[in-house]
Amino acid sequence: MSEKTFSTETNNKNAELVFGLVAPIGTDANQVAENLSSQLREFGYQSELLRLSDFIEPFSETLGLNPDLEFVNEYERIDKRIKAANEMYREFNANVKTEESNALLALAAIDHISSVRKKDAPDDALLDRAHILVTLKRPQEVNYLRKVYGIGLHIIGVFATEEDRVKHLHRRGVMSLEQASSLVKTDEDDKQDGGQRTGDAFHLSDLFLDVGGNSDDWKHQLGRFLDLLFSHPYKTPTRDEQAMFMAHAASLRSAQFGRQVGAAIASEDGDVIAMGCNEVPKAGGGQYWDKDDGDERDHVKGHDSNDLRKNTMLQEVLSILPESLQSDEAISEKLRKTSLFSITEFGRAVHAEMEAILSCARKGISTVGKTLYTTTFPCHNCARHIVGAGIKKVVYIEPYPKSKAKELHDDAINLGGFGRNGLNALYVPFVPFVGISPRKYLDIFTVKPLYSREVDRKLSTGQAVKWQRNKTPLRLKMASISYVERETIAISRLNDSLKQLPLGLVDSNGEAQE
Repeated sequence: MSEKTFSTETNNKNAELVFGLVAPIGTDANQVAENLSSQLREFGYQSELLRLSDFIEPFSETLGLNPDLEFVNEYERIDKRIKAANEMYREFNANVKTEESNALLALAAIDHISSVRKKDAPDDALLDRAHILVTLKRPQEVNYLRKVYGIGLHIIGVFATEEDRVKHLHRRGVMSLEQASSLVKTDEDDKQDGGQRTGDAFHLSDLFLDVGGNSDDWKHQLGRFLDLLFSHPYKTPTRDEQAMFMAHAASLRSAQFGRQVGAAIASEDGDVIAMGCNEVPKAGGGQYWDKDDGDERDHVKGHDSNDLRKNTMLQEVLSILPESLQSDEAISEKLRKTSLFSITEFGRAVHAEMEAILSCARKGISTVGKTLYTTTFPCHNCARHIVGAGIKKVVYIEPYPKSKAKELHDDAINLGGFGRNGLNALYVPFVPFVGISPRKYLDIFTVKPLYSREVDRKLSTGQAVKWQRNKTPLRLKMASISYVERETIAISRLNDSLKQLPLGLVDSNGEAQE
């Protein structure tokens, strides 16, 4: 085995890359994978395409299952693979309860990549090689891959509107619009144990691409992302990326028990004029900051007021049932799964979107015609205030299934783009975020990052660096050695350096004298 040094991570060759595509059914993930592979060749990379669905049959057989994957049309092909994967996950979970239980297909891909590496490069990493995984359907799959590959993993969320996806499936295969719609809904959030939850995996992406419609803009977006990965020194954030990062930064202020949500309101020029997070309000305006006197946030009180109220209402409902049913756990559990337990009415926190709007009100800044960026799709309560505040557009990342915004305000909200209703008034478009995600923002735009190489913008002569795709190092290199090995190398380097000191400054063992 060759001796490992720090040059393993910093030589002219580039480290392995792993890309994972999260794509709802009906989006053309294949064309994205093919374009990704094509563009990577311009950087000197060879790519291997791994279809996770190819692992379903062999993995199922290992578990003693015999999935029927024969099909006569496109609907059957997709439907049978979804059911086979779900059955595989259910069977495994019935016998094994570990963090790997819901990441089987990701583990199969990891095993394959490892096998290829042992065959093609037994002593080291596969340099100038990329692995493209199509497609990830569960958040656990994304999280496990991230745990293994760290900064070498890049998740790409491929998006198209539900209407576009249904039409694409209908045109592509022998299936009705009803069948296509059914597949789309099952894929997004299958309520069965072991079911696909593409919606929950999607928002974990590092890059979001909109492949709907007839535009090829997504190819430019993908190319820009690759340019940044390969140390392009002059590509900077878009207005949307900057504002969404600010919304994400605002979310980190929240100490709420549930999710952290952030929002930012920006002008047409991209200037952020207000931010907000989901947090308890304080007298005098605004929300509590850490170390504020009289801090009475939920964690200080020690309970979630909304949960307490929901449990009280549950007991009220049970109390009107016949006495013999009041202690029935099955009935209690069924009630917990109703919309009764989706209410947020009794939480103490001001939601992020509302706080951003209130912040404008406190400062006397108009919200009319502005864009609101939020890390999570607005709830129906926030949505009505957004419409009333004159917000021109809403951009979001994470879906929020509990929201009834579209159902309650279909006269004012359009999911997907601009339009006009019968009264000739503008809808407020609620659109998914497109671009580099906040989770990747610092890694990809910082020229002097903490854990990756510094990006040069000028030469020692003062001239601007000229960047070329085929002559540039990777910005974020996946380490092929562990921190334990790096410690050993560092100590060895130190001892070698000490031995080069003048005699008298080191002892006979090559160590510095005190």
